[in-house]
Amino acid sequence: CSSLSDAEKHAILAANCLDLGDFLLALNHLKRAHAALNESMRINRLFSHHNEKIFEEYLVESDVRMHDLREIWLRVMSDCRR
Repeated sequence: CSSLSDAEKHAILAANCLDLGDFLLALNHLKRAHAALNESMRINRLFSHHNEKIFEEYLVESDVRMHDLREIWLRVMSDCRR
């Protein structure tokens, strides 16, 4: 929860920076959000559940959502660099 919370916090700060036109600071926050999301994905693999089917479904669904967030953030980071 902590790493996901960090990712969310930095994503919100990046959005505020974008609103203010500070693209370099937004880029910095998005990098931190990206790192926190990668940590969340790593930690996600350490969990276990007594029902393997439920756990596999959870991993698939959470990975899809986290990869979508990463893709969005990478595109915004690319735009900030231009």
